[in-house]
Amino acid sequence: MIIKIDMNSETALYEQLVNSVVWGIATGRLKPGEKMPTVRKLAVDLGINLHTVNKAYAILKQKGYLSAHRNMGAVVNEASAYTADEAFKESIKEWMKPFVAECLARGMDSDETASLVREAALEIKNETEGFA
Repeated sequence: MIIKIDMNSETALYEQLVNSVVWGIATGRLKPGEKMPTVRKLAVDLGINLHTVNKAYAILKQKGYLSAHRNMGAVVNEASAYTADEAFKESIKEWMKPFVAECLARGMDSDETASLVREAALEIKNETEGFA
């Protein structure tokens, strides 16, 4: 998997790394059981601090996307380890409120806003079809 980091982005590097791995899982580029690069290797490959990679991996483990194995390092978990439960759905709803508020403030109605979310989901789904 190619992990993309934009050194000029306002988004923190560890967040970009987390987002890139989650995107890889969502699109099927990263498969359950797949071994991730070591923290040190990924830091060197990306030209970033190893503590940044370590922080991203810790977040990914906390969210259930990765697990640590003594002999293998970080490995992508089966989907059942991070299935969307009610607590997750509630946290996503809270996370989305600023996005929805901005859409409404810019004159979009709730149908237009929901349509944007559906379009984004469809784009991701279409991208996954090439990797399934």
